[in-house]
Amino acid sequence: MSRQLVIALILVAAMAVPAAAQDAWQQHTTAGEWAFRTGDQARAEREFRAALDIAQSEPPESRRLEQSLYNLGRFYEEAQRDGEAQSTYLLLLAAEEHAFGDSSPVLLHALLAVARSSQAVGDLPQARDSLRRYLEIAEQAQVADAGQRWRVLSMLSRMEALQQHHEEALRLQREAVAALATDEDAAGVERTHQLETLAEMEILHGAPQAAEGLLEQAVAARQAGELGGAVDMLAAAASTALANGEVELAERLATRAAAVAGAGEVVPLAVDQILADVSWLRVRRGPASFSELLTVAGDQVELAEADRRLEALLDRQDQTLVAGDPARVETLDRLARTAAMMGDAGRAADWQRRVCDAVGDDDLERSLLAEDALAYLLAEAGRTAEALAVNTRLLERIGTAWPADDPRLEPVLTRQAGLLDAEGRSKEAKAVRKRIKGLER
Repeated sequence: MSRQLVIALILVAAMAVPAAAQDAWQQHTTAGEWAFRTGDQARAEREFRAALDIAQSEPPESRRLEQSLYNLGRFYEEAQRDGEAQSTYLLLLAAEEHAFGDSSPVLLHALLAVARSSQAVGDLPQARDSLRRYLEIAEQAQVADAGQRWRVLSMLSRMEALQQHHEEALRLQREAVAALATDEDAAGVERTHQLETLAEMEILHGAPQAAEGLLEQAVAARQAGELGGAVDMLAAAASTALANGEVELAERLATRAAAVAGAGEVVPLAVDQILADVSWLRVRRGPASFSELLTVAGDQVELAEADRRLEALLDRQDQTLVAGDPARVETLDRLARTAAMMGDAGRAADWQRRVCDAVGDDDLERSLLAEDALAYLLAEAGRTAEALAVNTRLLERIGTAWPADDPRLEPVLTRQAGLLDAEGRSKEAKAVRKRIKGLER
């Protein structure tokens, strides 16, 4: 036999020894891993269960029981069989506690697994207790992995938030973001999510002014990782701020969102809505009527800014909303009221006419109110012929909706008489006044 052949046979034999020596537990475990990776779930479960049966009779120092429980739990977790995953991970934790004690760092991975699976089945108390134990053990042993620590803190924060424990949730999320800063391996999308979450919590339950700095970090992370979404993120934060009464912050965030938008990027309609809402909040006068709005002077600079922003919003709405969309009708109404507050009855009337067109005739009462306001504004603007035409139509429509002696007719009839007089139609005005007297009886 040649020397080369002898060497080849020796090598083959050496390679075959481990396979031949491989015991049943290892064979089932290896087969289960292979089936798991290739998507053969039925076989993976069968092999992992067989390995677990064998491991239960193995000596404790082999740690095969813990490995088999972990493999089976991982299989259940990936298969979204969450209840079975939780039960298996709890058995794993109990086995490790028995072997290593209640405060051993060995327990950390099992505690995380129990927390994940418990959260998935809605067992928040178990999940919360496991995560808190994780932190206690990790801090005592000073072995916490930076990536695991911030994830644990973030998970705990979410759970506390679900329980409406907002102060504790905020504290934990602040710690999570601080720990995240030391994790060089964290993905950009993870950084942005944690920063954005903390920013929202600060706006709602903490220090709103801190949100801007956090969001700037998130913007930088998104841009550095070419993740996109910075504009939408800022717009969402601005909406949260406005809803929470943080008007100045909402304005700054919305303005920043518009500035961050790159070339060709469409700024969300919400940005224009927020800016318009902010300006409207500064000038609005509650439920005041047009007659009151025309008689009280306002801050002309703020009114001009509100007018500009409302028109910009309307331009965007006209591109995406139908004419009668409630949001568009509200913008038109605000424009009419803003013009009235600026003392311009004619411009207010022009906007109010568009309100009438948008409201339509389907909602009769609302339509009549809008037309009544239009007639009033046209009269105040000295556009008598237009006012008379609108008021005449209004009276005709009222005649089909209200009783002939309805007292609400009086101001409309009084306006009609005045407009007829102004147009030199005194005989008709006299007939209207006679009708008014009939209402007074």
